[in-house]
Amino acid sequence: MSSLVLWICFFAGEPPSVTLNTQYFSWEAGQTVILRCHVLSPIDVIESVFWIFETDHKLKTITPSTNPEKYRGSSSSYPSLIVLNLTSSDVGSYRCAATNKFGTGISETSLYLNVTGLKPKVTTSKHFYNAEIGANLTLEVSIYSPHSALLSVKWIFDKRIFNQTINFNSSEKYIESAMENPDLTIVNLTVDNIGNYTCIAENAYGIGKSEQIMLLIKDIPIVDICSEEYNATYGDSVTLECKVSSSNSLNAIYWERNSNGNVVNISAEFPGIQGVSIEHPGLTITVATLSDSGIYTCVAGNKYGIGRSNPTQLFVKGGIPVIKVHATVIHVTYGTNVTLHISIDSAPQHFYIYWIKILSNTTETIHNGSIGTTGGSLLTPSLTIHFPTVKDVGIYKCYARNTLGIGSSENMSLLIIGDLPLVQVQLREHTAYFGDTITINCTVRSYPYHERVYWEKRDGEEVTILTLKLKE
Repeated sequence: MSSLVLWICFFAGEPPSVTLNTQYFSWEAGQTVILRCHVLSPIDVIESVFWIFETDHKLKTITPSTNPEKYRGSSSSYPSLIVLNLTSSDVGSYRCAATNKFGTGISETSLYLNVTGLKPKVTTSKHFYNAEIGANLTLEVSIYSPHSALLSVKWIFDKRIFNQTINFNSSEKYIESAMENPDLTIVNLTVDNIGNYTCIAENAYGIGKSEQIMLLIKDIPIVDICSEEYNATYGDSVTLECKVSSSNSLNAIYWERNSNGNVVNISAEFPGIQGVSIEHPGLTITVATLSDSGIYTCVAGNKYGIGRSNPTQLFVKGGIPVIKVHATVIHVTYGTNVTLHISIDSAPQHFYIYWIKILSNTTETIHNGSIGTTGGSLLTPSLTIHFPTVKDVGIYKCYARNTLGIGSSENMSLLIIGDLPLVQVQLREHTAYFGDTITINCTVRSYPYHERVYWEKRDGEEVTILTLKLKE
């Protein structure tokens, strides 16, 4: 009897193997791109192919039925994805996926698609306008944006003093038609409209700017300054330069000074002023003082109106002398020369200095050349005390004077180390009657502090100690 053996074989299947031929692709907007995908499924037929598109952290599945006007391919017979008419919305990461009866295989790597396009090109028909006051004027531009719709259009007005973004919706001064025709119309021109205008357009690929368009009012004078800032020392002369250009004859030149909101017009007749004329429009202040500090504007006029310069600021530096000390407490050994060091900063220059010494309620003035001292002069303001003793102990201050007033230093305390006690009586002679009580006053200054005090009575060669007091 023969036997029959039946062999049954089972083959384990796998999902399709999916690979991409690149990881980065950059293409121009408006073009068509093919994202290559290779699918291998040797055991079973491929049932479907789809793509996974990720952009802005959002996932989108692309199949053969997804927007056929935008996508082609993505099928089992042609797994590669064809993207038509590229735009910025196609930028992102793509993965290819295929399915058979054993499952779905997804490419391990992703392909990043970048789409490049042209930012808007903004061109002007004219770069210069010279219009009359009160007229309406249209600044014409054209915008070319082939790869993306415009996101915004705005105008920047450079008023020579500050930049201003023009908001069409918030002002009756400006009129614009539409995004596709963004010409700017300025209504009822005034001198405040003089300046440079720039049109700025934005699309998905960037920002484009026009060249500046200059607007002048016919023929307002053009006024320029030479510096945005001037510095002067109190008492000196300073000139603020101004240049004026006008095709018509000028009939006025003056300056405006703004000091903390207080505006003053300065003409040639102003005291202490030179210039400010049609021939010499600059402003010269012959003797600058602190009250001359402020913001200045040069103004010129003709029959069409007035033109103003950018502001310039004048700083006048000056004040009473400032005296700085090197130390406020000075210890010195008895008999050793000591210098009380100071420095003086003064604008205008100081012309007189002196020192004082204060002890108790007594004030002593020390001038240059005082006995026992040197210095204390304009050339050498620091004070040197020679062979200091207890009588030099006290508080010292230096004073300096200029045309604005007197400045003083901080107190400087001078202490003497190791001197003999200084003993003084108020009166050298006293008169008393027999039986009266009499007090003879005595003051003692000593550093270090004295340990005892006693009195002596002398009668010829005889010396008698009258009292003795030990230090408590």
